[in-house]
Amino acid sequence: MTLKQTDMPKSFTEKNAAMTESVTELNREVVQKMKTVSWVQAESAQSQRGMQPTLERETTLGNKALTMVRRAALQDLLKQEQQQYAMELALIGKAFYKQRI
Repeated sequence: MTLKQTDMPKSFTEKNAAMTESVTELNREVVQKMKTVSWVQAESAQSQRGMQPTLERETTLGNKALTMVRRAALQDLLKQEQQQYAMELALIGKAFYKQRI
């Protein structure tokens, strides 16, 4: 015994149609959200690719600046040590040779 579409009660057919319509609407929303997420991810990836050379340049410049600061600090430390050494030698009555350039 098989049921035909016409043999089913109207309420069942109406419920089925309503469910089909709601599922179709949900599918549309999901597809739209997926498109939006996909677009956002593509934009994000593109912006990250565009920022990569900038980040590399900033890192390079930062390393150069750090090197220059360290070099200046070491030169200052060396001058201070030379002055201290000269003062200590002067206190004991000795001196060291300074070459004039």
